Amino acid sequence: MAAGLVGAGLTAAILAFGGLAAGHRSGTGSVVLNTIDGCVALLVAYLAHGRYLRERHLRDRLMAHGLALLGVTALLLPNLSRLLGLADVHGADIWTSAAVRFTAALLIAGGALAGTVQRRVLAPRLVSTIGPVVMVLLVFVLVHLAAPALPDPLVPTPAGFPGVPELVASGPFAVLQLAAATGFALAAVAFASRATDDVFVRLLGPAFAFGTFALVNYALFPSIYSDWLSAGDVLRTVCYLLLLVGAVLEIRRYWTVRTEAAVLQDRRRLAREIHDGVVQEIVYIRMESQAMLPEHGAAHRLLDACDRALDEARDAVHALATTHDERFERQLQRAAHDLSRRFDVSVVVATHAHVDVSAEQQHALIRIVREAISNAARHGRARRIDVRLDRHDDQRVLSVVDDGAGFDIAAAAATAGGYGLTSMRERAEALPGTLTMRSTAGAGTTVEVTW
Repeated sequence: MAAGLVGAGLTAAILAFGGLAAGHRSGTGSVVLNTIDGCVALLVAYLAHGRYLRERHLRDRLMAHGLALLGVTALLLPNLSRLLGLADVHGADIWTSAAVRFTAALLIAGGALAGTVQRRVLAPRLVSTIGPVVMVLLVFVLVHLAAPALPDPLVPTPAGFPGVPELVASGPFAVLQLAAATGFALAAVAFASRATDDVFVRLLGPAFAFGTFALVNYALFPSIYSDWLSAGDVLRTVCYLLLLVGAVLEIRRYWTVRTEAAVLQDRRRLAREIHDGVVQEIVYIRMESQAMLPEHGAAHRLLDACDRALDEARDAVHALATTHDERFERQLQRAAHDLSRRFDVSVVVATHAHVDVSAEQQHALIRIVREAISNAARHGRARRIDVRLDRHDDQRVLSVVDDGAGFDIAAAAATAGGYGLTSMRERAEALPGTLTMRSTAGAGTTVEVTW
């Protein structure tokens, strides 16, 4: 809406004060703007084509073709007749540029209306890539064949100001410009009205809004076909600048996704290696130790060490295999189910609907919960364990409550076996938060993390 208001305001000012349309004469500036706009259009077309190959959205396919046509129009068509040694009869090059730009507007509008409809590639990739070039050449040939029957696109009129010629588009040519503007307007409205988190798509709305009023201005004063720079050129440049910003954000999004995918793939590979290697070896050591060692204190300590090593290894597997987009409540449920099955104990999870936990905090909290449940099942011989995630005022609270035998917290912390308690407290403090433990002999234990 803001882009449309700016374009409409500038166009209204030109209609009210006709002299504003003349602008500034600069042949070099016109060439520079055409070159920049053409390069930006081809870059964005290439990115849209890449999006299509990944996601198969018809929107991206049509966008790629439409932008490629705009890029070829800006870079190639202004001098194509001269390069080929052909006569520019009745402004055939100008008619060709306008016709190709109209075709591009139709393709872009079609892409905007198509949305995320998916389409499979039926034609070879080479044919798809050179399609816009073939289309431009076809339009070029048809226009040059019909050139003798076409009127001149531009009609010079007496200067409105001293030394400033005023070019006016002929009726048919102005209609073609406005038809292309209508296509851009449809694309702008369709893209702007679509709710999406895709920044590239969101920028297409304002970009084509500026492009719409650029074409309207060219219908009033077609400076794009001369060495004059006018308000239409300013609006066109803003359109391509927004497309360039969208291209930069698309490139950044692409490499971010690629990096995250590579990291996730490596994490899963490490998780498989630990599960298939370290975990299986520890299980084997525990089985052999249980079968060979006599029943005395050392045997129990060794088996307990094996159990702790298994927990640590399995925690590492879960941490590596867990993605950051998995909800914390789901991670709690999965950890509870795993430990419930392993220790044959009932674990019930209750979560508050409005508790947010950052990705950095999730791993520490899951490790605290797993340690608390393991201690309650192995040492407290608990039969039921309740895990609660709640919010009290502006604080979040995660508690693990069991019905086990309880223990002496001070005595456990003073022994070598108190390492698990120390680890839980350090993880809680790093959140940052605090860990509180309450235990009574025969009445169970409560572990509570507040952050």
